[in-house]
Amino acid sequence: MWSYLLGTLGVIALFTIGQKKWYGWFMAFTNELLWIAYGYTTKQYGFIIAAIAYGTVNITHGIRWFQQNKHQNNTGQNKYTHLIDFTPNTTKPIPTNN
Repeated sequence: MWSYLLGTLGVIALFTIGQKKWYGWFMAFTNELLWIAYGYTTKQYGFIIAAIAYGTVNITHGIRWFQQNKHQNNTGQNKYTHLIDFTPNTTKPIPTNN
């Protein structure tokens, strides 16, 4: 039963991270702590090793994401700025209504 709940929480955390919600990283890290407790309680130590590996990935990517997000906020960049090309197109003339 617990493994199903923890697996579900992990999938929800992945979807939340994919939506770039800041709390997704905390959900994922908390989930790994719960997997460590589960592995220790059930004496399935492979879960502990996997949870440490996943937790390490979550921490490093979470820190990187927070730093990038902080940089964008400090520079005033909009998260969609890279999708818009602000350079003028000089190859096509601007149509006129003549």
